This record gives sequence, structure tokens and C-alpha cells, in this order.
Amino acid sequence: VPRAVADGVIDMVPSAAAIDAELRALEEIARRRGAAVGILGGYPLTFQRLAAWIPTLRDKDLVLAPVSATVNRQPVR
Repeated sequence: VPRAVADGVIDMVPSAAAIDAELRALEEIARRRGAAVGILGGYPLTFQRLAAWIPTLRDKDLVLAPVSATVNRQPVR
């Protein structure tokens, strides 16, 4: 069965500092495992932080991809 599992909730704590910390945590997971999945509630602040974060990914050798790109790429836990 195809699967993708959330590695973190980006905006569980809806503050800029907490969202930025969660994005950094997802980056680390992606580096270690080859992919990371974050989910979000969709607060306006979340989209503001994502808009600031996305342009930084290229310099970090990371890409933003649809969750379908992570299907079956995560280790089974």
C-alpha cells in the first residue's frame, strides 16, 4: 500500500519562531532520511513563514516537492 507519514506539524504552535524551528527540523529529517513530510493547519502566518523559507532551499540543496513524491521513500517506523 502506498504511504507517506507526517514527520512534523509545521504550525502546531502558531508563532514565527516555532514555525521556523519546525521547518529547520524537517530539513534535518530530509537530510538524514532523503525525504520529510510536514503538515500544516494553514494559518496566514504559516504561509508567510513558508514564503520566506522556500527561497532558501536551493542554497541548502533541498527541494520542495508534493507529498506524492515521498510515497514509500520514508523508512518504516
